[in-house]
Order: sequence, then structure tokens, then C-alpha cells
Amino acid sequence: MPKIQRTTIDFIRNSYFDQAMTKNRLIYGVPAENPDLAYALGATSADPIIYLEAQGKPCAVVPNTEIDEMKRKARVRRIFPYSDFFRKMKSLNRRLGESDMIRALLNDFRIKTVEVHPYMPAILVDQLRKSGIKVNLGTHPFCPKRLTKTPTELQKIAAAQKVTFQAIGHVASILKASRISGSKLYYKGKVLTSEFLHAAAKTFLVQQGYDCPTGIIIACGDDSTEPHNAGHGPVRPHQSVIVDIFPQNAETRFFGDATRTFCKGKPSRDLQLIYLAVREAQEMALRMIRPGVNGQTIHTAIQEFFNSLGFTTRPEKGRLVGFFHGTGHGLGLALHEDPVRISSASWVLKPGNVVTVEPGLYYPGIGGVRIEDVVVVTKTGCKIIGSFPKKLVV
Repeated sequence: MPKIQRTTIDFIRNSYFDQAMTKNRLIYGVPAENPDLAYALGATSADPIIYLEAQGKPCAVVPNTEIDEMKRKARVRRIFPYSDFFRKMKSLNRRLGESDMIRALLNDFRIKTVEVHPYMPAILVDQLRKSGIKVNLGTHPFCPKRLTKTPTELQKIAAAQKVTFQAIGHVASILKASRISGSKLYYKGKVLTSEFLHAAAKTFLVQQGYDCPTGIIIACGDDSTEPHNAGHGPVRPHQSVIVDIFPQNAETRFFGDATRTFCKGKPSRDLQLIYLAVREAQEMALRMIRPGVNGQTIHTAIQEFFNSLGFTTRPEKGRLVGFFHGTGHGLGLALHEDPVRISSASWVLKPGNVVTVEPGLYYPGIGGVRIEDVVVVTKTGCKIIGSFPKKLVV
């Protein structure tokens, strides 16, 4: 490496050497795609950013185009532009890459050993190791503090849940206003489809400042018996319609997530029984959630409850039917915030954990039912974030 000229970083670095050494940790990536990086920065960006905790003190290197925005919004106070490092490395006489910039930053702080985010690209890890840096892979989540939500973070999730339920209400109002004619529903003179409802929900969400980075689910009939089937084609009367909406706030980056199941017309007796079973299962799970309880225990109890009613999980015609997904997952800056879970995986619930509660039953020929709410684990139990009626027929 060429000799780095003395900069503001040198003065910061020198002050660190007077302190006890702590672990050096590094994240390289796009904050909009990496919840740990977004959390560490306290801000988001669609461009790659280097975040470094050097002897316990954070700094960031950001694109020149992001420097002013990051200085305004990020919780990290020491922020430097890419150009500070690229200018110093011109003597390399070749095209400079991300590993050169990361190596320059580490050299500037005299760092020889660093722990990197587990999702850091393997090619960068390899290049840093070849340059003489000892690279250790960190564990997931890299920023475990984000699993315990602060009051401010809970407010952001509550805002996301409010908009999520408003979007579900918008879909429900269209279903309610639709007209049954034969085997189809009509809305304002046209056949009502899953695609139309997708567009209506997404338009509403965009107007509220929310994105749908992984889409939404509005699935009818047998489509609703596949938990992640987005839904397609005409929405049919007398059949279940699963509406699962999970938007992300474009500014705060926090997700909402909620599901309701509707039926326009007259649901079959079997569909009504499935709906009642799922609603009771969710209430049972909500009563069980409290600090110190393993989510695995709750999930097993829900499975046993469904079995006791005769709603078994089994292979049928090459696929599973019944209840074959987790009861809940963590939620925050990630839609599925591992390792917080209510599922077959072990996770002991802690105060401040935010988790979904979404049991479901899925039987082709009858339909799928899922009911989902988001809760925060409190000192004595849990509190549901947001509300929307749980009623099958619209």
C-alpha cells in the first residue's frame, strides 16, 4: 500500500491508541439490503457503505453523493467520503476496487485483525486475507441489540402496522363492494382478480410512503392453500381469500406484517371450522407468549391443538396439507428477523422481542386460512401492535 497522508482520521486514530483494545468489526454492503448495516448506521442508502468499529469507536466511509445525507441522518458521527481514500491510492496505477478502499481504511487505523459481517462477499474476504489482514467471520445477527426494540423503534413498527391494516381494510372494502355473478366477483363492472387487488393495495401503500420489496399475498381458493402463493386470476365467491401484507417504510426501513382471511359470499362449513380453529389457535399462542418461554414450546402446542381437532398435517398428492410453517418470526428492519422465532427452532423469548403470531391451516378443495398479528414481548406477557377485526365473511 502507498503511504497514507495524514488526515482527520489520523488524529481520531491516535486517540484510540490510548484506550484499551477492543474487537474491530466491519460491515460492507448496501444498508437498504443489510439490516445490520442499517441498524449500525442509523440510516439507509441504496449505495455500498463501509462501516467500521475501530477499537470500539464507529466510523463510516460513504459515496461522495451520500456524504451530506449521511451526516444529517446517521447516528455515526465520523463519516468520510470515498474520495479521501481513492485519491490516496492513485499510485497503485490500476483500477481500484472495494477491497483496496477497505484495506486503506484498516491500514489507516493500523488494524491487522478484523471481524466482518457473515454476509460479506467471499471475494472481498479472500482479497483482504491475501493482503495480510486476518479476517474472522462474525455471527448472525451481527448487531444482536436490534432484536430488542427500543420505545422509538416500537413506535416505528406501530406506524407500519397501522398502515398495513389500513391496506388490508382497503382490500376488504373492495371485496365487500364487489358483486357475485355465477362463479366470479365483479367490481365496478369488471371481473375482480388477485392482480387488481395487488395493484390497489400497492398503490395505497406507496401513497403512504411504503414499499413492497418482496410483494404481497392476495390468494383465493386453492392458491390460498400454498402459504407463499401471491395469488393470480379471478377472485371467486364463497372461497377463502388470504390477504397477507408486509410493507416496509421507505424512510425508517421498518416492516409491518399482518394477515386476515376473508370470504365474499357463503363459506362452506369446513372452511368455517378451519377459520374458527385458526382463530382459537392464535388466541392460544398469544396467551402463551411471555419472557422465558421457548417459542418452540408454543409452536408444538399449536401443532398438538390442531391435531386434537382432527386438522392433521400430512403429505397428500405430493404436497403437505394442514399446518406446515412456523407460528411466528421476528420482525423489525428485516421481514424475517432471525433468530427470533416461534417455530421448531429454539428461541427463548425476551422482553422487547417483536414477533408475528400467524398459525394457519391449508387444505386444497376447502381453502387456506391464516390470521396474523404482531406482538412485542413485555415483562409479563405480550402486547398486540395494531388491530383489525377478525371476521371471515365480508
